This record gives sequence, structure tokens and C-alpha cells, in this order.
Amino acid sequence: MADLYGDNVTSKTKAVPQGFADATNARGRNLSLIDQKTLAAAAIADRIFLGSVPSVSVIKKDSKIYNAALGAGVTLSIGDKNDDNALVAGQAVAVAGSFDLVTTANVGKKAWEMLNYAEDPGDNLELFATIAGGAATGVLAWEIDFTQ
Repeated sequence: MADLYGDNVTSKTKAVPQGFADATNARGRNLSLIDQKTLAAAAIADRIFLGSVPSVSVIKKDSKIYNAALGAGVTLSIGDKNDDNALVAGQAVAVAGSFDLVTTANVGKKAWEMLNYAEDPGDNLELFATIAGGAATGVLAWEIDFTQ
């Protein structure tokens, strides 16, 4: 039997929090971007600004996008100005529902890593939802939780 630790833990201590390789993971503040937008025939390639997160923040696994039935064939991609699909690529939103913003492979990664930057740009990163597949009509809501 072995004790296994996450990639960011460097040492196990009796004190809380544990020793982390990156100090931004210890005693971080939990923040949220919570908002919604009612779309009225929003066109293909229109972008919805979801908010800004610090490049060194960790976007949490429980972050979600909620959608009404936005229209036949409509898809959403989530990313930033450099890569529309960095977080989510072509998610079908013709039927009402919700989807995760963070994949298992991205759990614990910094925002700049999740958005496919080669190195930390050291600035806030703006997140966008981009419409594809048809005009979108209905409510789009989001709750993006992150640590800072």
C-alpha cells in the first residue's frame, strides 16, 4: 500500500494546509463569476464575455455553463481571445442543459495552462463563449469558480 499525493503537494504535514509546490494553491481566495445573458438571434461568431480570471488562478472543476435550448444546430465553444476552443470545443446547446467548463485533464492547472499559453502572461485572461452552427436565442448562464 502506498500513500499517493496530488501533483501540487510537496510534503505532508500535520498542519493545514499541506505544503504545496506552488504557494498560489495554499490559502487561496475562492471567487466566482456568476452571470447570465439573454440572447436574441445572436449570430454565428458572436462572443459572450464571461469574465476575467487571473492567469495564475485555478478554475475549479465545479464550474458550469447553463443553457436554455438555444436553437437547432447551435454550439458553443469556450476559450479566450487567442483560442476560442481552449476550454470547451463545439458543445451542442440545441437542448436545454448544462456542461462542465473543466475537463478531468485540466483539474488543478493554472488558467494560462488551460488556455494553452506557452508561459504565464502575468495578466488577467478574458473568457468568452463563441456561438457556432446557427443563430442563438435563449438564456445562457454561467458560474465559474476559481481560486486566486
